[in-house]
Amino acid sequence: MTTNQDSMLPAKQKIVCDVIELYEGDVETAIWWLSQPIRALNDKRPLDCLSDSEQMAELRSVIRKIERGDFS
Repeated sequence: MTTNQDSMLPAKQKIVCDVIELYEGDVETAIWWLSQPIRALNDKRPLDCLSDSEQMAELRSVIRKIERGDFS
């Protein structure tokens, strides 16, 4: 892992924890969601967004929308 990736690790962990929380602790479903193409992410998989800070911000935005019940 590079230094930049190391510094992003807490943010990545937070995103994964947020998704697990979104699915009420169902880790299996959270992992499934993270590995599926998401229309709101231009058909990228959430896991693929964890290597770039801009894409992680976009992913956090999508998670927040889902938390509010907005599935668009």
